[in-house]
Amino acid sequence: MTQGAISCIVNKEKEVDFMTRKRFSAFLLASVLLLVFLTNVVFADGGKKKQTILTSGDYQYVLLEDGSAELLYCLSDDAEIVIPDMLDGHRVTSIDTISFSLSLTAVTLPNSVVDLDHNPFGCCPLLQTISVAPEHPSFYTLDGVLFRKKSDVLVAYPRGKAASSYTVPQGTSAVGERAFDCCSFLTSVSLPASVTEIDDYAFSDCSALVEVSIPSSVDEIGSCAFNYCTALSSIVIPDSVTEIEAGAFAECRALTTVVLPNSLTEISDYLFSYCASLSSILIPDSVTEIETGAFQRCTALVSIVIPDSVTEIEDIAFSECSALRSVLLPASVTEIGVGAFDKCPNLTLTVFRNSYAERYAQRNHIPYAYAD
Repeated sequence: MTQGAISCIVNKEKEVDFMTRKRFSAFLLASVLLLVFLTNVVFADGGKKKQTILTSGDYQYVLLEDGSAELLYCLSDDAEIVIPDMLDGHRVTSIDTISFSLSLTAVTLPNSVVDLDHNPFGCCPLLQTISVAPEHPSFYTLDGVLFRKKSDVLVAYPRGKAASSYTVPQGTSAVGERAFDCCSFLTSVSLPASVTEIDDYAFSDCSALVEVSIPSSVDEIGSCAFNYCTALSSIVIPDSVTEIEAGAFAECRALTTVVLPNSLTEISDYLFSYCASLSSILIPDSVTEIETGAFQRCTALVSIVIPDSVTEIEDIAFSECSALRSVLLPASVTEIGVGAFDKCPNLTLTVFRNSYAERYAQRNHIPYAYAD
């Protein structure tokens, strides 16, 4: 399982409101800063290399291999910040995540910044606008929203923008990692036909999001892309999508209906886990594998038909589906993981005679009936 899959499914038992998250974020930031001051060391490159944290005025940074500076923290509580292009003679070329104060409402990036792998402003709930100079070599903004120039990727939508809807501009190629993370005002987002990818955590924790249109140009939806979108009630995924990564719709607790594409070959890890309102789903016959925890704790799911294309159902795939009464398992299934149907007290499996599924039901003392 990927690190992204793990991180997007932890602490599922806890519903945390916005103010609690805000207080926790402030506490977390303060704790991190205290740790930084005590150790004055940060690990980079997966922990393989130590870097000394340097301080220049309100900014803390580390030096990259080329001698440029990566900004880690801005210690200022100012609502509006203009990030300098130099710190102690080092060009500021990159900004790390969790860098700014909770009170930030506007930020201006210098022309020197060329590297933003993902939205670095996700912990800024009041941020309303991001600015860059018109001649910036790497980024541009439209109505305070940050885009990458060469690839036209939407990098960051400010969390504090109060608009309830947003239309991503035509020509945008992708919605970047965490681009709309925790944008709690948005109820609908429209994507243009130019978008081909929705990256990891792109709409994660957009708690008011009810509607999002996914165009037929999209071929990949990243891990946790819509997780914790607790108001999202339905989603149609076009046949152009060939990959939906782990946990993409986990914790979408209002989600009742999903249309999956015929191009999909696997239901990935924890894809619909904890979707408490999901009552039915049609698995397309292109799917060969249902991965770990894919439908874990879908407590409204009553019945499901596994198509003949499926050969493997992984660990805890349907565990804790307390309302689940009927699952048709085809003869094509030759492997079922540990606890795949654990804590499904009302379940009767429908199996074929002399099949692997029949032997599985017998070994695990699960009631079953014959399909033939």
